[in-house]
Amino acid sequence: MAAGTVGTEAVAADVASPGGSNREGSACGLREALEGTAAKPRRRAHKTMKSWSKGDRVTQPNYGAGTLVEVNEHHTVIDFDEHGRRTFSTRLVVLQATSEPAPHKAATKKRAPKKKKEDS
Repeated sequence: MAAGTVGTEAVAADVASPGGSNREGSACGLREALEGTAAKPRRRAHKTMKSWSKGDRVTQPNYGAGTLVEVNEHHTVIDFDEHGRRTFSTRLVVLQATSEPAPHKAATKKRAPKKKKEDS
C-alpha cells in the first residue's frame, strides 16, 4: 500500500476496536443504513386541538379552575377562580375541561354620581 492511503483493514480495525475514534459512530450508522436497519426519523404526531369557546370552564395544572375569556389562534385568556386573569400561548397551554361551576363573585358596588358644588 502507498503511503498516505488507508486500506479497508485499517478502517475495519478502527471501527471494531473498543473506544475507536470518531469514525465509529458514522461507520456504524453507514452500515445500518446500507443494511436497511437504520432508525427512521420520527414524525411529530399532529395533535388535533379541542376547539374551546368563550365561557368554557377549564382547569390548568398550575392555576386550577377558570373560565375562558378569549380564545384565538395565538392567545388564550383565562379568568381563574383564585389567580385572576392570565394570558397563555394557545399552542402551549395545557387545558382540561371541567364541570365544576364558577364560584359566585360578589357584586361590586357602583359609585354614586359626584355631587355638583353650588357657588353662592
